[in-house]
Amino acid sequence: MKKIITVLSLALLLTACGSSEVDTTEQKEKEVVKTRSGIPHLGGKSEAGLLTDCQLDIQGKLNNPRSMDIMHSNLKYKKESNHELWFQFYAKNQLNAESKHTGMCEFDENGQLLSSKFE
Repeated sequence: MKKIITVLSLALLLTACGSSEVDTTEQKEKEVVKTRSGIPHLGGKSEAGLLTDCQLDIQGKLNNPRSMDIMHSNLKYKKESNHELWFQFYAKNQLNAESKHTGMCEFDENGQLLSSKFE
């Protein structure tokens, strides 16, 4: 009887304490990052951080960089050979007329910006 109580006490203690094991890679792979576009966190950078890097790079290519206005509701993610983040934005052209553009930035697995372009 004493052994049964000891075993039950030990089982209860282990259950209450939970598992102290480190997450396995399989468990980490199952974790889904919920972002607006679906892009995963790359190199510890969030979707907002990746978008900011992209925005700053594209702004440097615009005629009127301060006029850039991103439409955050239209973020799209594509997994090609690298990670692509697509978005739409408004910006003024050389005639000071506001027009709609599509921007695309390509990132590697570490969140480094590889290229950017807009149309």
